Amino acid sequence: MGKSNKEIFTEIYANNVWRKPANEGEKFYSGRGSHIGEIIDPYINTLISLLTDNNLRNIVDLGCGDFWIMRRVLKNLDEMNHSYFYTGIDVVEDLITFNAEQFKKPNRKFLCRDVCEDGEELPDGDILIVRQVFQHISNSDIKKILDKAKTFKFLFVTESIYDAADAVHNVDKPANSHIRLYNKSGVYLEHAPFNIKNIVHLLKVDGGVLSGIQSIIRSSLIIN
Repeated sequence: MGKSNKEIFTEIYANNVWRKPANEGEKFYSGRGSHIGEIIDPYINTLISLLTDNNLRNIVDLGCGDFWIMRRVLKNLDEMNHSYFYTGIDVVEDLITFNAEQFKKPNRKFLCRDVCEDGEELPDGDILIVRQVFQHISNSDIKKILDKAKTFKFLFVTESIYDAADAVHNVDKPANSHIRLYNKSGVYLEHAPFNIKNIVHLLKVDGGVLSGIQSIIRSSLIIN
């Protein structure tokens, strides 16, 4: 029997597979796509507008990782006096323990949970945020999360994709640190086997060249 998602991603963080820079003081590191200003600043602005314009207050963040981006989003919401309750979820227990110790406030909580497992449900919320998570897991696990996400009014998904005419949609893969970009693919929820309707692509940013392949980081809003 293969390793669980919890085992796989615990090893990724423990072994610093996403290469934390020597000058980065964080204990955990979720990769360059969660830290480079040119990538995350437009995302932060887009997400803040989405939350405030739609008066979304119960925020669930699936795959919260090192919390580098969302702590900035929440800081902005605090400064705007936008009341909210935030729940960050990840499968890595040490990571969740660290986040809870460092960043917990009365309107925040962190949960260690693999919602791809039967019987593990998502908490209630107005919006589910899934940022660069699907790209690391299998199509079957993505489907499980999408089914459980139908209780949310909004689903906001961000993925690194290959955005060219010869792209192959939704190449399947096992859960690991790699992404579909290296197969000139990505997670395109509007295409088979997902075929999601009511999807709007709100943001595209240059994700850089990875192993000789140009990546685009695309953020999409699904309205249930």
